[in-house]
Amino acid sequence: MLLSITAPTSNGGSDFYWWFVEGSTTTSFSTKLTWEKLCPAAPPQRWAKAIWYKGHIPKHTFTFWVANLNRLPTRERTARWGTNAPSLCCICGFAVESRTHMFIHCQYSSMVWRLVLHRLGRNQSFLDWPDMIEWLLACTRPFSLTLKRLVVQTVIYHIWKEKKRLHTSIASPVASVFKLIDRSVRNSILARLKSNKFKNLLSQWFIHYKKCPFLA
Repeated sequence: MLLSITAPTSNGGSDFYWWFVEGSTTTSFSTKLTWEKLCPAAPPQRWAKAIWYKGHIPKHTFTFWVANLNRLPTRERTARWGTNAPSLCCICGFAVESRTHMFIHCQYSSMVWRLVLHRLGRNQSFLDWPDMIEWLLACTRPFSLTLKRLVVQTVIYHIWKEKKRLHTSIASPVASVFKLIDRSVRNSILARLKSNKFKNLLSQWFIHYKKCPFLA
């Protein structure tokens, strides 16, 4: 077929090209338009604002993001992979280690939340994961959305770290984990005091400090 086609010559004029993107033509190539055509962006997710915020702690936010997608290797998930590992919660050992159980319903996690949420003016824990996301998206004065997201992501990160007991056989007391969370929140705020969103967070975090009956 190629042998039957006449070779192009300069008599026909200069060569030119056209790029066709979304039904329109252009003489310039756009990497952005080509990428968007080949890999269409998913619609914005409502929960994204509960995860990504200015001044977030990368390792905390990443863990929380993976947990929100339910992609952390909890025992419930690894059991579905065909492994012979036990499915009961590695922290309490009373129920299947699902995301909701491990981070919210587990007795150990519930005690951590009791201490943390008291400092944020909430007297009861969350019903499930979606309930927690809705709380992170809702305005609850005088606590800012930034403080709530900072604290919750720190809690999820430290509860997930408790899986280390599978390898060390050492369990951290609830009070010790709360102190780590408290210290992490303080340090994060102090490191970002120049940001307007973090200027008043330390005072908000200390509103119920002396009223907490659980640390007596």
